[in-house]
Amino acid sequence: MKTDFFLVLLLASAALFALFGLSESWGWARRGRRRCSRKQNCVLDDWVTIRSCSKTCGRGYLTQRRSIRNYPRCGGKRCPAVNSTQRYRTVPCNTQCCSVTCLWTWNSWSPCRGCGVSNQTRTIRITQNPSCGGTACPNTRQETGSCNTGV
Repeated sequence: MKTDFFLVLLLASAALFALFGLSESWGWARRGRRRCSRKQNCVLDDWVTIRSCSKTCGRGYLTQRRSIRNYPRCGGKRCPAVNSTQRYRTVPCNTQCCSVTCLWTWNSWSPCRGCGVSNQTRTIRITQNPSCGGTACPNTRQETGSCNTGV
């Protein structure tokens, strides 16, 4: 008996929904149709730098990513994964060469030879050559000085 009553109530409710379009008036079906009336693909934002260049010169790298502007709807093209190359990339930066200054030191003086006053020399030892507009090495590569053996 109870089962028959609930069955009649269920059928009557379904008939009322169909007859008066109650589901339409509540907006259930209408919203569903409007939401999927037009296919929309995933749309990504422009690239944004999230890590600055790793070097100031001599080829560094920076990291960029793209966020999702519009998510797909109604069977539109899916968004790429966060770690994919369409959403995350590393780009070369500061590829110009680095300015390198000449580094040098004097070698030791040559021994003082002969009787009384004589000459001795010393030369430059270059430990780093300049490049990319860095300060040049000295033009004078040898120095002469007088010495006295005391003999």
